Amino acid sequence: MEHKCFYCNKIFANKYTLQNHIETAKICLKNRNEVDNIKFQCKICLKNLASKQSMINHIEKCKIKKEREIEEKYREEKENREREENRRKERELEEKKRKREKELEEKKIREEREQEEKEKRKKKEQEEKELREEKEREEKKIREERDRQEKIENYERQIKDLQEHIERLETKAINKPTIIKPTINNNKINNIVNNLIPLTNEYIKEQANYLTLDHVKNGVNGYVQYALDYPLKNRIICTDYSRRKIKYKDEEGNVIDDPEMIKISQKLFEAIKDQNAYLVDEYIKELHDKYKIIALEPNHEMEENTSDDYERSLNILSKELFKLNNQKREIIEISEGSKNDTYHEFVKDICGKIIK
Repeated sequence: MEHKCFYCNKIFANKYTLQNHIETAKICLKNRNEVDNIKFQCKICLKNLASKQSMINHIEKCKIKKEREIEEKYREEKENREREENRRKERELEEKKRKREKELEEKKIREEREQEEKEKRKKKEQEEKELREEKEREEKKIREERDRQEKIENYERQIKDLQEHIERLETKAINKPTIIKPTINNNKINNIVNNLIPLTNEYIKEQANYLTLDHVKNGVNGYVQYALDYPLKNRIICTDYSRRKIKYKDEEGNVIDDPEMIKISQKLFEAIKDQNAYLVDEYIKELHDKYKIIALEPNHEMEENTSDDYERSLNILSKELFKLNNQKREIIEISEGSKNDTYHEFVKDICGKIIK
């Protein structure tokens, strides 16, 4: 027997399903104008149901609900996977960060250790250097002390030889007849001293402009000539040639004794050292130009005699350049109080020319 719906002509297997259809089917409710009587509706798929039980039964079987549950489950699983992936990435980043920090820390420790070792090596090298220098100073001190002792012994031998020589001379003098030497006329010397023109520092400095290249070229003789023609003219007298003792008047007219011309020589050369250096440099420049001209001349085709003259000219110029540099240095040394060869020769020649 067929069970057909009166409102929609749909056929059912039994009257129970038909009755349920009639009560719940929207089309049937609509055909009966009973849509407003719908009291139950699935919130998921919006299907209308006639009773609470029908709604409960429907919810358990609702396809949309199941689909949504599946989707929700998939979404949750996806989110869980994403969260897990993010956590994994965070762990990896954290691990990398820790690894990097560890590497930096190890690098810092290595650098600090290397720096410490470097400082230790440097300190050790410095200590070794100081020890070497100290040892060298000690050795130098020992050598200097040994040299000093040798000089002292040498001086003692020289003194002893001189004493023996003096004793021999005294013995000879005893055996010789006495010769009376004429005495020096002190009155004459005093008269000359009283007539001397005072010698001032200002005057010595003013006369420095009269030093010429010809004086420089003549060496010691040129400086002697300059001194006697300009700053020392009529202003000094030598009273004892053997001791190179001279006398002169200062600014206030006081008579000054100057053994070995120590004071006057230093003042004189202090006044002319700049002018002398200028003139020497000019002359050296002139000789350098000559040296270059000779040196650049081709000599591979020269005859034997011409080649010899060429070599001699170069040697003469070389010696002259060396002499001028040495002369410039010794003038500066005298102005600073040194007693070098130029000083002794200068004083000797001055005293020889003004002895009274």
